[in-house]
Amino acid sequence: EGPAAPAAQARPATHTHHDPALIEAHADPAPLPGDAPEHTVTIDGITRSLFFICGHPRSGTTWTVAVMNLHPRTFVQGEFRFEALRNAFDQLTRWPWHVAHHEPVRTEAERAARDAVRRIMGAITVHKPDATWLGDKTPRALRVLIPGAPHILLVRDGRDVLISRTFHELASGGSMLKDPLYAGRMLALQQAFLADPDLFKREPHRLLAEEQWVRTLARQWAQQMRHDLAVASVIRERGRTPFHELRYERMRADVESERAALYRFLGLDPAEAAPVSAANRSAPGFETETPGGFYRKGQVGDWQNYFTDDARRWFKQAAGDQLIALGYEKNDSW
Repeated sequence: EGPAAPAAQARPATHTHHDPALIEAHADPAPLPGDAPEHTVTIDGITRSLFFICGHPRSGTTWTVAVMNLHPRTFVQGEFRFEALRNAFDQLTRWPWHVAHHEPVRTEAERAARDAVRRIMGAITVHKPDATWLGDKTPRALRVLIPGAPHILLVRDGRDVLISRTFHELASGGSMLKDPLYAGRMLALQQAFLADPDLFKREPHRLLAEEQWVRTLARQWAQQMRHDLAVASVIRERGRTPFHELRYERMRADVESERAALYRFLGLDPAEAAPVSAANRSAPGFETETPGGFYRKGQVGDWQNYFTDDARRWFKQAAGDQLIALGYEKNDSW
């Protein structure tokens, strides 16, 4: 596979040792005193329940929204990006010299944070008044925002995530392209792609030719997966918050079984859901590839069309352990 890149030219893979207290806080926040379940919101006298869909970007969260919205009792909208709100309240209560660090203000600040999430999500009731479940879809790390609210975590092969995200960033001009570590080369590649959307069909090796781009995105995926697996383990152990892990690949192979499991996870009858279709983008995959579109391809194993020997080596060094941990590979011989 060739020699590893010199340390001076590459950011090494980061194997994060998560703070157990932080993982527990993300997985199992303490419920607040009160009569009504925290994961419900009452609008116009009707009580509805809340749930959350999360996962790494380009892991299938948008497709899952389309599938969930086929059921008459669910309505999901995204992206609320509640992590911005959550981080602000964490900052408010973090330091001992902050007034909100101390009781009784601390508990009231936490109550306000959760109430803000409920009220904001409750506002989407107007789009589907008959829905009894309201959902937020935001590609983000797994963190329980409201105790008792069901959480669905999307997991996808990091190599396919890398391909999908690279196409998306090139097509949309995402902020990641501006990182000085690789900005000049990636921005030049973007201009070539925008001028010729079929560029990578003819020259697939060019998509992942930038080493630091591959290492950066692979490392980000691996770090989030380590975090999500750790949080998921605590969620399952404690049993306070309903949790469902959804593998993109299984959904792609058998959307009917997987979506039925999603509906049952919320206590809903799968028979009430409308059929999947290409028209509402709930069917698996797409009939034609759109290289520059948000909905590009959705193919499992698409990474094999673009990975060079160099890209394999870079990805293995940055994230190979997580492919094995998630069961996508048995060892590093792929």
